[in-house]
Amino acid sequence: MRKLLALCVCVFLCIHFLRAQTAEEYVSKGLKTKDSKEQIHCFTKAIELDPEYADAYSHRAVAKASLGDYASAIKDYDRAIELNPEYVDAYNNRGLAKYDLGDYTSALKDYDRAIELDPEYAAAYNNRGLLKFALGDYVSALTDYDRTIELNPEYALAFSNRGLAKSVFGDYASAIKDYDRAIELDPGYGIFYQNRAGAKHVLGDYASAIKDYDRAIEFNPEFVILYQNRGLAKYDLGDYASAIQDYDHAIELNPKFAIVYYNRGLVKSVLGDYASALTDYDRAIELNLRDAPAYHSRGLAKSGLGDYASALTDYDRAIELNPEYAAAYYSRANVQYSLGDNASSIKNYDRAIELDPKFTDAYNNRGLAKHNLGDYVSALKDYDRAIELNPELATTYNNRANVKETLGDYVSALTDYDRAIELDSEYVLAYNNRGHVKFSLGDYTSAIVDFNRVIELDPKDAYAYYNRANVKGALGDYASAITDYERATELNPGFAHAYYNRGNVKSVLGDYTSAIKEYDRATELNPELALAYNNRGYAKYYLGEYKSAIADYNRMIELDPEFAYAYNNRGNAKSALGKYKSAFKDYKRSIKLDSKNPEAYKNRGDTKATLEDYASALTDYDRAIELDANYVEVYNKRASVKEQIGDIDGAKKDYEKALALDKSNAIAKENLLRLQGKERK
Repeated sequence: MRKLLALCVCVFLCIHFLRAQTAEEYVSKGLKTKDSKEQIHCFTKAIELDPEYADAYSHRAVAKASLGDYASAIKDYDRAIELNPEYVDAYNNRGLAKYDLGDYTSALKDYDRAIELDPEYAAAYNNRGLLKFALGDYVSALTDYDRTIELNPEYALAFSNRGLAKSVFGDYASAIKDYDRAIELDPGYGIFYQNRAGAKHVLGDYASAIKDYDRAIEFNPEFVILYQNRGLAKYDLGDYASAIQDYDHAIELNPKFAIVYYNRGLVKSVLGDYASALTDYDRAIELNLRDAPAYHSRGLAKSGLGDYASALTDYDRAIELNPEYAAAYYSRANVQYSLGDNASSIKNYDRAIELDPKFTDAYNNRGLAKHNLGDYVSALKDYDRAIELNPELATTYNNRANVKETLGDYVSALTDYDRAIELDSEYVLAYNNRGHVKFSLGDYTSAIVDFNRVIELDPKDAYAYYNRANVKGALGDYASAITDYERATELNPGFAHAYYNRGNVKSVLGDYTSAIKEYDRATELNPELALAYNNRGYAKYYLGEYKSAIADYNRMIELDPEFAYAYNNRGNAKSALGKYKSAFKDYKRSIKLDSKNPEAYKNRGDTKATLEDYASALTDYDRAIELDANYVEVYNKRASVKEQIGDIDGAKKDYEKALALDKSNAIAKENLLRLQGKERK
């Protein structure tokens, strides 16, 4: 009997144990575990035991949602609400699941219902704010976040979310305060640091932003976006090497993250490593064939490498993908400008400005293209507009001054160069250009000061030595001028104009043989440098190499048929060879091209006198004196002709005038004494 009793007790205890696993106990067990699958198992058991257990459905829905099974979760929430139509948490959580599925309209209804059932349900306001934010209704989202915080001042996530909404409105300072509060309430939530870093980055506080990214990475070291964004902050801070390290790590975490390749390419481009940057842009485009900025940036890298044709192809593609991409039109215009296609570049600058009426650089560069086309008035308008948009842009003042200088408005040009230098005290080009204007105004001493400054800033600027040499030549300091020209050609052996001008100085010094060598080098470097042929002909003329001089004048005229002095000079060489009739034609052509050149009239008069056409010769001499009343040589020539035709008094007057202008003039003095002696006899 005892044995039977013991058995019965055992059976009773076992039965009692099995009955203890109630639906409530399964729910309790499920809530205690962190394993979502185990939770689902427990809640399912509870539902099997009690199919009317609303909480079990709701809890199982939460577990399913955590695994991303939103559709099945929603079915469980539906059942929970069916069993309890006033189940506030179920409405709120079902709204979350629908939100995750992108069913915003239905999710909004659930949040509204949750708030209707419990007007002080802070989480529902926060979640509804998230949804409205996603829909772009930022004002309404802010209202919901404000209400959330009012109901629960310790709700850290709500502060962070409100910070994001404020950032949309550009209120980054206030957003940072919200992030600060979120972190104060929950210092262990990495997303708060990430969001605060973003706001600080936009405000230019890159160093502080980097610290926040560092903190966020501590919480989530595998989150690619953090490395990407920290790299951007380091890039903006100028820490390019470290930025590349972050991009490298981001790519290591996600080799298919296109934008990271793009950003790494940007850093490499800034460092001048265009070849490596191209590789990154290629990869970015490979991962995203419709990435217009990647095509644009790749075009910039190709431009940096001088591959303009391929760069244009990339700009074309960027514009094809985004017809309103102002920067791409601008970059395409820059390449066209570099290729000398000013007209096409202007059209693209026009489009860039049409898309972005405040695109300062586009106005500046369009001005350059118009300047090249000789449209100076329109170029000035573009520079004016650029300066209006950015009064601190030194380059534009320099460019505007260039146009004014071209128009002969030297005083106004100086003002602009002064302003450019005021804005950038190391602006080499502006000093060079200002020196050039001062030279044109005859302010040689001040011009040299500017060129000295250029050389101080850049001792290898060949143009500065060249320009300073020009000034020294004008001052008669020929030896020093030659030294500067030599330095210019030493720095730039292909500087044709430096050889040409050095030849000019040597000609002035009477060193014609050496001058000819300089002109030889100039024309060798630039066969189209017309004046070098003219001046070489001049040097050869003085060396008695008349035929060779004529050959040079012929070349000069071939290059510039309207250059009056070349005809005059060729006439001189022909006269020296006794070819007076041919010389006469050249003088005639020279006068037709430039009727204000007294030398041409004098030379033609000489030819006529040689041919004994005295009356016509006198007419030419008269005209020469009319143009230059101090032309001593012409008075002597005219006096000689007058003597030939018997006008002794007229001859004496001309010799007297020549002596009055030049008391040491031997020709006038000798001939006047001779005529006076004849009178006495």
